[in-house]
Amino acid sequence: MSHLLEPVPPSVMQPDGAGTRRRPNVWLPLLVLLVAAFLLVSLPRYLSLDPAQSLVPVNEGAPLHYPMVVAHVLFGSVALVTACLQLWPSLRRTRPAVHRWSGRVYVFGGILPSALLAVVIAPLGPLNLLGALGATTWGLVALVTTVVGLVAARRRRLAEHRRFMLYSFATAIAILTNRAMFLLLMSVPGIPHDPGLAGAVGGFWAGWLINLGVAHWWLHRHPVPRPQDAPRAGHA
Repeated sequence: MSHLLEPVPPSVMQPDGAGTRRRPNVWLPLLVLLVAAFLLVSLPRYLSLDPAQSLVPVNEGAPLHYPMVVAHVLFGSVALVTACLQLWPSLRRTRPAVHRWSGRVYVFGGILPSALLAVVIAPLGPLNLLGALGATTWGLVALVTTVVGLVAARRRRLAEHRRFMLYSFATAIAILTNRAMFLLLMSVPGIPHDPGLAGAVGGFWAGWLINLGVAHWWLHRHPVPRPQDAPRAGHA
């Protein structure tokens, strides 16, 4: 396991042309501010351990449902913070050890347990069918993209690792776009303001699908040539 989530060379992770001219990175500080604001507003609800404050509908008939919701939120919060660290270009270049360890925390202490819990929670909760399907699909997509990215790093397929981890980060920060889409659907005039429908479409589908689309667009604008991939290490 010595090569698991090793730091990816800057030449692989940076967009084409980044080595010759760096442009100001304005989107990452904005993401950090959004994540910080979201956690400051939402996390205390779950740290209180009061089911009445949960933004996720709680099934009172399933005793383990609320504790799993709290665990899902806590692991998801870790994923949000460490995703910001993973997306920080200068940290990756100048502090590869921090990048490597934050990546391990992101995978094993953040997105994987959060996504696994989402898959379990969705059928137990009182969500409508559309919302439950959206939450379950999100969890499965997060699991698949993260595991594929993890395996690619282990095999030193660095371009594939970059691609699938960016998809994984897109699912991790979907909670931000999920909330935005929910509020947007509830405020657009001329359409029925049904919280159940808006929550299902905006809160459990649209957000992470939009994020994946943006990540896919970004990767196609900044492709990484496969010859940069390192050969697979001969020892574990």
